[in-house]
Amino acid sequence: MEKLLKAKNINTFMIRQDDTFVGLYDRPYIANALNATLFLSIHNNAFDKSSAKGTETLYYPEKAGDKSFTGQKFAQLIQNSLMSKLDTYNRKTISRPGLVVLKYTRMPSSLAEIGFLTNPDDLKRLINPDFQLKTAEALCDAIVKGLDQINKEQESKKEEIKKKENKKERK
Repeated sequence: MEKLLKAKNINTFMIRQDDTFVGLYDRPYIANALNATLFLSIHNNAFDKSSAKGTETLYYPEKAGDKSFTGQKFAQLIQNSLMSKLDTYNRKTISRPGLVVLKYTRMPSSLAEIGFLTNPDDLKRLINPDFQLKTAEALCDAIVKGLDQINKEQESKKEEIKKKENKKERK
């Protein structure tokens, strides 16, 4: 996925690319210190029943009336993108206010659970290189859309400020 993002001139920082452990509180700290625009944590699920299957995206709940681009809105973009490209069961987006990486990041953040390692059908997909590429493309598309929405939001705020300054100058 990093290559796909870099091909679109999107700066990336991968906290890890292998199974090296990075502390839960270190992850949001790193993202915040980098002043990241978005934070995405990518996982595979597991459950004690092999019947559990599918793809879900987790988010920290937005404040009532929040019109800005939030982790919840980012999660919906991610889930929609994954569902458009992957043939997995849609477990939808889920509010998870207690997850450290979602709670303590200062930017819109989401956690994508691509599939269940404990489900035979999901596992077949997860180890398939074509499925992995489709997943990376879907996540890349969602990130691009999220960044576009953030840029539009910032431009709109700049225009509002200019309008207010112009009104003050006229007085």
